[in-house]
Amino acid sequence: MARTFRPMGGLFHPGRAPVAGQSRKAALPDTLSVLDPKHVRNRTETGRDRRRIGCVWCGARASSFCRWGPASRRGTVKDWHTNCCRSNVLLKEPRRGAGLRPRRPKRIQLYETDIDQSRTGMPPQRRVAVMKRLGRFLLSSLPWFMIASLLTAAFYLEPAAVEEAVQPAAVSHNDRFYDVAYANPGEIWLAGNMGKIVNSDDQGETWREQTTPVVSNLQSIDGWDHDMLVAVGDGGVVLRTEDGGTTWTQVEAPVSDIADKLIRVRVMEDGSAWITGEFGAVLVSRDRGRTWTDATTEEQDVTWHDVAGDGEFLCLVGEYGRIKVSRDGGDTWTEVESPVGSTLNAVAFRDADHGVAVGLQGSVLVTADGGTTWDPLTPIVEEHLYGVIWHDGQWLVAGDKGIVASAGADARDWETRRVSARDYGWHTGIAAVGDRWFLTGHSNGFYGNGEWRRVDSKKRETDS
Repeated sequence: MARTFRPMGGLFHPGRAPVAGQSRKAALPDTLSVLDPKHVRNRTETGRDRRRIGCVWCGARASSFCRWGPASRRGTVKDWHTNCCRSNVLLKEPRRGAGLRPRRPKRIQLYETDIDQSRTGMPPQRRVAVMKRLGRFLLSSLPWFMIASLLTAAFYLEPAAVEEAVQPAAVSHNDRFYDVAYANPGEIWLAGNMGKIVNSDDQGETWREQTTPVVSNLQSIDGWDHDMLVAVGDGGVVLRTEDGGTTWTQVEAPVSDIADKLIRVRVMEDGSAWITGEFGAVLVSRDRGRTWTDATTEEQDVTWHDVAGDGEFLCLVGEYGRIKVSRDGGDTWTEVESPVGSTLNAVAFRDADHGVAVGLQGSVLVTADGGTTWDPLTPIVEEHLYGVIWHDGQWLVAGDKGIVASAGADARDWETRRVSARDYGWHTGIAAVGDRWFLTGHSNGFYGNGEWRRVDSKKRETDS
């Protein structure tokens, strides 16, 4: 005969306890319906809320919900109780579909355990699922871990100091040097943009940059010997050194408040030095560049581009073809008639009487009486000419678009050519170094025997 059970708090408990001397398992009824198909069908269709189910004997709850409510009282309670007390039971929801009768739910063992939970374990299926979820979590976290590592390195790690920094070349293709000084045999100095001065003591094979206190463009440089040199430039800058350029010191110079660009500096045989520049600037130093005084009688709206002489005799050339001569060391100046009206950029003398001046549009003037009179020559080229020197029995001239020219002592017959078929840059400075010429300007290098070699490149080019 079947016993009667009543639900208590969503759990099934037997109606009465076993009698004395009888085990709990023996006191269980023989049948108890775990699931009523009709009840399942009705509750499934109405969508009743899920309720907890549990063991009808010990009251242990299953590990999930049953959406069709409590079971009926037909079935085998012993089997139910035995399985329940061995393990928790999950009643799997039956499949539903049009015209299909719900199936009897299956008991799925989630994990083995005793009622007193004295031992625990995990079935292989659940272990695999957990490992998969852990793997997915680690893979999804990897990008964030990398980002966190990079941020940590950026904020908390300090870069290590490099013991040997890469030093840029002393002379590069971007440098613009406006003048060159060959004050001592074998030694060359270049002065140019951003206050840069470089020096070579091995005929230009290697170069060293020297430290200067200014960033103004340096227009000219000249010196008496290996140690004593002077450089001038924009903004009225005058620099001097007494140790071959190891240290350069800026000295004061009386320049105009209106225009203060200093263009050329020349040292003389008597130890004096002369500077020419904008707004009629003519400065002189008689103590090897330590102090400077104004050698002009009045300010003039004219730029003097160059000065030449031996200290006692001096000759100035500048804008509009103007020429001035002094024969008493600059105490008095006489302006002489010029046969040209274009600017004269440079002048040089091979002795007290013979000199050459060059300027814009290929102008060349020649004097044989110490600058008292000047004879114009037919322009040797159409390009502007910027520099002229006398060396080893010939005149050397440098100009625009890579033009160089040379002539004999009388300066009547000129031979012109380009330093390279591919070099059309301008050159403002020229110096004789051995049997070659050194040119500065848009490009810097040696020219000799029909070959042009830039100092910022090992490549050699020919003038053909």
